[in-house]
Amino acid sequence: QSYNPKRKIPRSEISMSDLELCLSKAAFSAAQRSASIHMPRIGQRSGSQRSEWYTIERLLRKYASLHGIDIFVYYFRRPSRQQPDSD
Repeated sequence: QSYNPKRKIPRSEISMSDLELCLSKAAFSAAQRSASIHMPRIGQRSGSQRSEWYTIERLLRKYASLHGIDIFVYYFRRPSRQQPDSD
């Protein structure tokens, strides 16, 4: 699914089992190459899904320690929506 900031329909939820499979493959590959993983914070919606991020963070720590790699998570602030001027 491609990203379009003008979408009115929210993106689909992240499947934790699929995410875990991807993380395990990426961590294994990074360990073989003596590399690290860099990614944006994912799974965070309007603040009510804090438990979802906690689950993702635990998976990141699990595979980082299992394969002895570094994982860097970047926090990007979403641009605020500006209201058009009402003259």
